Amino acid sequence: MNKNQNSKIPINSLRELRISPRISQWQLALTSGVKQSRISLIENRLVKPTLREKIKLAEALHHKIEEIFPGEVDGSTDNRTDDTGDKADSRLS
Repeated sequence: MNKNQNSKIPINSLRELRISPRISQWQLALTSGVKQSRISLIENRLVKPTLREKIKLAEALHHKIEEIFPGEVDGSTDNRTDDTGDKADSRLS
């Protein structure tokens, strides 16, 4: 069984949308405010991004959240913390 078959985190197109215009993780981190190490974890599907992270990344890449994380935006409350330790605010959707 490969990692993708067993992963509970849905596939996203963050990496594809980032590398298409040749944007590095470091550059995306600077423009989005999401730490580079966190972007790496999200791209490798090791963690699920918080709603706040999804918003920041979508704005930095000039795409809709649904285009980057298809099927993951449902307006539900997100109780996980973001990369700063703050609670994610589901009211941002």
